[in-house]
Amino acid sequence: VRRSIRKAAKLGMTLERSRDADEYFNLYEQVLLRHHSRSLPYKRMLHNFLTKIVPLIYKEKMGEMWLLRTNSGEAAAGEIVLFDNKRVYFWNAANDPRFFNTGAPCYLKFKLMEEYKGRYKEIDMIEADTPTIAHFKAGFNPKIVPHYAVEKSSTTYRLLSYMYNFCYWNLYKSLIKR
Repeated sequence: VRRSIRKAAKLGMTLERSRDADEYFNLYEQVLLRHHSRSLPYKRMLHNFLTKIVPLIYKEKMGEMWLLRTNSGEAAAGEIVLFDNKRVYFWNAANDPRFFNTGAPCYLKFKLMEEYKGRYKEIDMIEADTPTIAHFKAGFNPKIVPHYAVEKSSTTYRLLSYMYNFCYWNLYKSLIKR
């Protein structure tokens, strides 16, 4: 991680606040295509979501969107950050695969930690339980705090939940095959 941070700094990458949901979506779309599939049946829905949520985050003063730019001005990586009185949440990250070898993802996290460390007691990096993401985030030497989900439900609720999930994923698979 340190080597990646130094590399990106030497390349002159800069961090800036942004409200441009379209530019962020272009980065995020590349992540989705890389990890999920070559077709995104829900692309328009995600784009609409981002164009609505980014202004709302700023209006309600509950977060910010950041872009890390190369010295030529291209967006190499981005992050949507949410916060409350106590902590910062690195909610959603995106990056351009052309800039992986520049250290951009590491440098983005590092610069955001610098930005928020004096104002907030904690930084929640979110998704530390996802193996590939956890490996990346472990490079920042975080204190891992487990979280739990407890659910109490009736037999009827479990049956309806199962049916919903079954129908949803079968519909999703059929949309991807098109």
